[in-house]
Amino acid sequence: MIAGVSGDRAVERCTGLLRRAAENQDLEILVLRGDPDSVFQLRWRGIMQASGERVAVLGDRYQATPRWLKEIAEVDAEAAAGCIAPAASLNYWGWCVYLSEYAHVAPPVTDGPALEPKQAPGGNVLYSASVLGRWQPAASDTDLSFHARLMQAGVNFQIGRALEVEFASAPGFSEYIRERFWLSRKIGSDGGARKLLVAPLLPFVVLFRVASAVCGKRRYIGRFLACAPAIFLLGIVQAAGESAGALSRPRR
Repeated sequence: MIAGVSGDRAVERCTGLLRRAAENQDLEILVLRGDPDSVFQLRWRGIMQASGERVAVLGDRYQATPRWLKEIAEVDAEAAAGCIAPAASLNYWGWCVYLSEYAHVAPPVTDGPALEPKQAPGGNVLYSASVLGRWQPAASDTDLSFHARLMQAGVNFQIGRALEVEFASAPGFSEYIRERFWLSRKIGSDGGARKLLVAPLLPFVVLFRVASAVCGKRRYIGRFLACAPAIFLLGIVQAAGESAGALSRPRR
């Protein structure tokens, strides 16, 4: 299932690569199109429309591989997710977006149970139909909130190295700024006053988290140093979004 929110070029690239990788496999590809701020609703609508025993969600800016397709057919966990690697074609801005968004789920990852929702990227995840039948995502759910509910319920949620996709197509600067602000605002609306207190520190927290991730994996350190100013800027956008969301939250 693909939520097509990044424009025709990104969606067509993603689906074209997926079809070529699938070759003659029995694969149903659902693409629901909309705006970036409807990405979660589109994913949940697609999940409910899917008819297979397994439902995979793939981000429209990612590219799948034959290995990924083989793995999603063999996974026996109730839910599973994989890492997101950088495509060789990424430019400087693409690396800035990649490290800011995906440093914590970059390869290598360790096979085993997912211990927290952030380990399971919403654009590279697989659900069994039985899990979706028992725990349907709500219209207000984000990937993080849905995965948190599954983990709290004791669902067998696994992380697998073989479930690797590549981040291949970065959004433009202004497009990504809007997306990041919108998502941060949604997160902030669930956090209340606590988000207002933490928001001023977010640019430094974001930079520290990315630095910790790349150092822990011992990969992309040079790329991080080059991208650090842009990552700090994106942290400012995130802080502004979460603050706006916390202020807009209805008071009880």
